[in-house]
Amino acid sequence: MCFRQQSVLIAAACSGSFNRSVFKPFVFVKNITQLKKTCSPSYGPEDPVKKTPRFQSKPDRKHELYKKHEEAAAKMEFLQGKGAEMLKNMRRLEKEKMAEMDQFLQSGIEDTTLVVHIFANTTEEELKVYS
Repeated sequence: MCFRQQSVLIAAACSGSFNRSVFKPFVFVKNITQLKKTCSPSYGPEDPVKKTPRFQSKPDRKHELYKKHEEAAAKMEFLQGKGAEMLKNMRRLEKEKMAEMDQFLQSGIEDTTLVVHIFANTTEEELKVYS
């Protein structure tokens, strides 16, 4: 989902299965940095893709958020009460973020520093829900 507002592109991401992930808004503005918690780990020169012969080993490329999604799925499946509470907290966080983005769409974004970390902050909040 994307919206263009005052030369700022607002997009929405929901990674993974709907029941395992929270809507995470992101806004394309200057000074955004890569978020390690949603990027596959880098193995530098030791990466199997860079060695010859290639792909002799298979490193774990799951990022922190993906690992938490897997843990959350197991909790939701086997711990009914804990899973239901987690899902409730996920949906609450989503509603908060949707309302926040609606507000930006209604009033615009004059100061982009307000949104430069919105994806990272939402990811951190999502990780807390899974803990």
